[in-house]
Amino acid sequence: MTTSSCLSKKSFNQELENKRIENINFPEDWTGRWQGDLMIYSGLGLQDQLKMELIIEPIQSSNNFTFTIVYDDGLELSKREYELIVVNKKQGLFLVDEKNSIMIESYFMGGKWFQRFEVAGSMLICTIEQQGNNLVWEISSGKSEKISTSGDTNIDGILEVNTYPFGVYQRSVLTKF
Repeated sequence: MTTSSCLSKKSFNQELENKRIENINFPEDWTGRWQGDLMIYSGLGLQDQLKMELIIEPIQSSNNFTFTIVYDDGLELSKREYELIVVNKKQGLFLVDEKNSIMIESYFMGGKWFQRFEVAGSMLICTIEQQGNNLVWEISSGKSEKISTSGDTNIDGILEVNTYPFGVYQRSVLTKF
């Protein structure tokens, strides 16, 4: 048996993954109540942990969904009741209406839901992806001011590259209940 045939038997099956992604009906497949522990990290390691719940439910007489996030730090509950607006499902375009004049575009592509926005000088990237029977919620954030620039030399094809800091990473594996 050659090395390449050994690798192909053990390697990731992209065809099966493509089929899985094609069959996701977002957000319908993610409806329900999900809960888990939100882990909050900095470069120094785990900084905090709290209970988290995500509720996604269809809104009657609408194509839209509730999108409710509940945080419980053991002392206080923080509930954020948003609406997930279906803008163009075929193109994967959605809006999160925070019900306070804030509307955040979001995108479903490759089996993952993305939001990227800036607030108070910080850039946030939020994703949710179904992995098995769980939803994995991740948020990374950092200042939106660049910390370095490199490239942009006289050599053809070398473009300027700006880098931005990361300050916080949050992750929760949510289980349906």
